[in-house]
Amino acid sequence: MNIIPLPIVSIQGDMLQHAFAETPREACGLVVNGKYVPCKNIHSLPEQYFTICPKAYAKACKKGEVEAIFHSHTTDYNKFSPSDARACRQSNVPWVMYCTATDDWHYADPTGNAPYIGRQWHYGIHDCYSLLKDFHLREFGIKLADFQRGEEMEWDSPDWNMFDQNFASQGFVPCDDSPKKGDMILMHLQAPRPNHVG
Repeated sequence: MNIIPLPIVSIQGDMLQHAFAETPREACGLVVNGKYVPCKNIHSLPEQYFTICPKAYAKACKKGEVEAIFHSHTTDYNKFSPSDARACRQSNVPWVMYCTATDDWHYADPTGNAPYIGRQWHYGIHDCYSLLKDFHLREFGIKLADFQRGEEMEWDSPDWNMFDQNFASQGFVPCDDSPKKGDMILMHLQAPRPNHVG
């Protein structure tokens, strides 16, 4: 289940048209005041990446608030890439992605406002740790640090140890008491060390 907000759903046709017009280049654009604003992809490798022209971004900002960033994938790589996830988190603006090869839409909201239930899995944007971060911020006003994530399944590497390395620095301490709201459970899911959190 992927919850895409109705304002985005209402302009998906414009995004779709732009995505296919630009193929094999990745299309990119902005949602401003509920309307889709196509932008030129100025990346030097536009078949693999996108960069919105800074002048186009500044011009769009003069018209109103940037409500979302859109881009397309033109291969069967049907998810946000690690670089997409990093840029999405840095922008702190929702992202929409359409994959022309598989006819799939993806939506991610890095602002902490995504619903707890119904968010689509996007490693590095909407994953188990981001759910924990969003919950603590909304329920307790506690801002947990963000940690870089790479490729999905990196947790299978013997060198990956994100939870063990960082939970104490975020104020978590081991406890034997009965669980309470706000407690974190670290899990080993077919892995030698914690690779999932709830």
